[in-house]
Amino acid sequence: MADIDEIRAYLETHPDDHKQRWRLAKKLYNAWDYRSALAELLVLQEAWPDQVPVQRYLAATYYRLGKYAESEAILVKAIGESPDDVTLLEQLAKVHEGAGRTEKAIDAWSRVLEKKPSSKSAEEALERLGMAVGTMASTMAGATMAGEMSDHGNDTIIICPHCGEGNDVFSKRCTRCHGAFGNADAAMAPEEAPVRVRSRAGLVFFLSFLAVAALCGAVFYWLAISR
Repeated sequence: MADIDEIRAYLETHPDDHKQRWRLAKKLYNAWDYRSALAELLVLQEAWPDQVPVQRYLAATYYRLGKYAESEAILVKAIGESPDDVTLLEQLAKVHEGAGRTEKAIDAWSRVLEKKPSSKSAEEALERLGMAVGTMASTMAGATMAGEMSDHGNDTIIICPHCGEGNDVFSKRCTRCHGAFGNADAAMAPEEAPVRVRSRAGLVFFLSFLAVAALCGAVFYWLAISR
């Protein structure tokens, strides 16, 4: 029942099968059909009001549709119920940033860095927003990491197909290797390409050196026998 149309047809006769509706909502989201995904997620929100993965996807869908106020409301409520969930706080920071609310974005990213000092996303975001992250990070080096997620299921994050890093559902590229999600062949990690280029360049240089050396040897040999 992997096809979207098949799941939709099934739900017409089994509307209370929320597990299949959840599968449908995620497939629609991954297919960039955010309006259709929203309709399914709103049904799931009524059926599963306490499920954090549904809240994450619902907030992400509102974000993709440019409905920042709705996305913020979902995340604020979810964070109130799960205050140690750093992923929700990261999503809220991205919503504020997307909506142009710089001060709120800085505040949210700073809270992320407090809970998760190793967060490269928070450091890059604060640098992008004009904060002196180096000073902030040094003062937070001893902060607790109690808010980090311990359960990284596919329902709550996107696993990078290139390096295995977990990314939240807002991400278009991996925060570790910056590879794009989707076509693994079209999104090579950036550190991979220069290695190949340098290898080819070294081979060309070596072959050129051999050719010049052979030519010089031939010239010297011709001069020696012509005397």
